[in-house]
Amino acid sequence: MTSLTAADWPGNVRELENAIERAVILCEGTEIKNEDLPPYIRKEYRNGESIQDETNLNNLNYKQAVEEYKKKLVRKAIKQAGGVQARAAEMLGIGRSTLNEIIKKLNIDV
Repeated sequence: MTSLTAADWPGNVRELENAIERAVILCEGTEIKNEDLPPYIRKEYRNGESIQDETNLNNLNYKQAVEEYKKKLVRKAIKQAGGVQARAAEMLGIGRSTLNEIIKKLNIDV
């Protein structure tokens, strides 16, 4: 909650809505955690003070890092949708054909 309230929301309710939807898709269980939030919103706090996000990209270049993120997001959406790809696509805000293209392009095992 601290990260959400500390984020800069310049009147953009849609951005907040998308961040919450994404967090719901990524969360495991019934509680949204800080790591479920988009990186541009997520902040780590220690003793009430914000600390820098220490994301380790494991020597990935930009394209590889984006692909890994997409894979994780798609896998979680499909898992949360009970394997129903149409529902997963809906949760991600994309069409089913787009989801299928992503699955094929990134060779995601579903």
